[in-house]
Amino acid sequence: MFSSTHKKRTKLFTNKKLSPIAFILIFIVNLVIYNINQENEAIKKIRSFTDLTPYSINYIIINTSSAISSFTDYFINIDKLNKKITQLETELLLLRKDLSSNNYIQHENKELLTQLSIKKNYFKNAIVARLLPINYAGKAHHLEIDKGLTQGVKPGLITIDQEGITGQIINSYDNSSEIQTVFSKKFYITGYIQNGEKSQQVLIQGNQNHLEIKHFNTKESIAIGDIVYTTGDNSLIPKGIKIGFVSDILSSEIENFSKIIIQPLSKPYSHNFLMVLLP
Repeated sequence: MFSSTHKKRTKLFTNKKLSPIAFILIFIVNLVIYNINQENEAIKKIRSFTDLTPYSINYIIINTSSAISSFTDYFINIDKLNKKITQLETELLLLRKDLSSNNYIQHENKELLTQLSIKKNYFKNAIVARLLPINYAGKAHHLEIDKGLTQGVKPGLITIDQEGITGQIINSYDNSSEIQTVFSKKFYITGYIQNGEKSQQVLIQGNQNHLEIKHFNTKESIAIGDIVYTTGDNSLIPKGIKIGFVSDILSSEIENFSKIIIQPLSKPYSHNFLMVLLP
């Protein structure tokens, strides 16, 4: 009999985790048993038969301790996970930075190879120069390169990319030079418009996001898409370098003249390297 009862009690209260509802029910049962009339014979028999209280109290203590330990472990694990996540995010950021840097280097190498190929095939006297990351405060459309007087670069020479003229050297120092790009309002160059077999010589000026011919005789032939080239009338500027193409023909304030808008073929601000055409 004792063995049977003991086995039932052992089976009823184990060290396995209990659901919160069952835990609360056991706690209420304990309170009821301790607070009702202890002299009541029925209660005495119930307590004597089940001997519930000592085991249930012990079970509550064990499970309470286990719950506290579980909560502590939970927050410790959460903290460890958050630290691990932060570490992984930092590593991911560094990997992305390395990937971006590698892509930039590959792009730069490809551009340099293109410039060197053009130099070899078309402009043997050209020098390839790297653009320097310098911001000219108050000077719109200015660039600086890492080649100067030491390398034979001097004011008046033009710079080009693989598409056409990008600007002109305006100041040279020992190992650097300043470029005024084709978009500067202070940029002037003589060119000619190729229209079929005829060509018209014109004066071209930069104007922020395009070039323009302020006064073009309407009697002369011209069409949208015509290419504009350098004339070569200056010893520092070779003939036949592409400047741009005619993108619009507008009326002028002067009768019998038009204003011609020219879109440069080059992209001065899209490169890491430019070529300086030496005389």
